Amino acid sequence: MTAYTAPAYFGHADYPNAVDLNTLSTAQVHINEVLASAQQHPCAYYTTLDDYPSADSGDQYTNAGRWVVMTHTYRYLYYACDGGASRIMPYSTTRTTAATGDNWWATTWLSENATTLAETNGNLDAISVAVYDLDSLGWLTYGEQYVVYDVWGCYEYDEAHMPLESTPPFVDGNLLSAAALNSMSRNIEVIKGRMDAPVRPRLIESNDRWLFKKLAGADSLVIKGTIIGGSVNSIDIKVGTNPSSMGAALVTLNNSGSGYAENDVFDSASIDISGKTDGTDYLVEVDEDGAGTLRVEQIYTTD
Repeated sequence: MTAYTAPAYFGHADYPNAVDLNTLSTAQVHINEVLASAQQHPCAYYTTLDDYPSADSGDQYTNAGRWVVMTHTYRYLYYACDGGASRIMPYSTTRTTAATGDNWWATTWLSENATTLAETNGNLDAISVAVYDLDSLGWLTYGEQYVVYDVWGCYEYDEAHMPLESTPPFVDGNLLSAAALNSMSRNIEVIKGRMDAPVRPRLIESNDRWLFKKLAGADSLVIKGTIIGGSVNSIDIKVGTNPSSMGAALVTLNNSGSGYAENDVFDSASIDISGKTDGTDYLVEVDEDGAGTLRVEQIYTTD
């Protein structure tokens, strides 16, 4: 496999040499060899549960239903919430009670380190997604992890940084500007960051869903995981925009009529979502028939 080397960055009036351009070229070859043939767009975890602990209880980190750890990859955060305590904050592995007054979740720490997010809507019958410019946070750099707290769902996206071409569009006689070369380097780092991001399993609860923006050409939904806690007869997959009423199942999967035993690997294969509107935010709901639960380990859209 072609080795990966971080791409070079350029200053105004710099002259890229063969080594610089070959670094870009080999990085793209590496990505092409590692990634699947179709680009994947991960879906974001989404829940409307409101039973999270208060800011002074010291136990917020025990309830994963209301805070999401993100790896900063794109400029803009898209999120949905009902206001209140919704905020962005640095990620920390400190696990102490708020009584100390100086650690994660402590009232003092939150007031000095967290940024409040505006409410999008308080109506559970529709998805209303707002946008926050993460470049406005001086403490957050690309590749770092951070916490989005008390939101129903969130994801990062930036149309300007979507990697649209797999090879540099160089033409004889073109003048290579620093901006053009940096744009290619940025695209490489975006894809590399997404490729290396951890996949965190999620258990299905009654209010748990996944949030995604339907991108042009991303016409398939894929869900992979494991059956735990018992067997499952069938699994309904719903895709809709009304959190309180997701409508009929887009597809029902039953393992060719055999159902799924405990510890069975689940793979939905490609579920057709081509009928959904490009540029619209959708939710995915997974409903099981049986005593078991599908632990979702991967969920994404692809072309």
